[in-house]
Amino acid sequence: MSSYKNTKICYLPDHVIIRDIENVLDTHDLTTDAPDSHIKNRIDRSLDVLLRYTAALSEMRKHSTVDLMQHAHGM
Repeated sequence: MSSYKNTKICYLPDHVIIRDIENVLDTHDLTTDAPDSHIKNRIDRSLDVLLRYTAALSEMRKHSTVDLMQHAHGM
């Protein structure tokens, strides 16, 4: 893992790697017993986590300790 100073990177705990993409995620088969339903559930869960991070971090940006005007370049 690597990052640069002042990038404010927030690593998410979830990731989804989809192999053989041509044969999974068929949009026409929306049944819950489809062969790729496990991957669809993983994607839905990861997107939910991402949305929750977005909501939580937007509150941080509103908070007075995150002063981007006074400390625009970090430390």
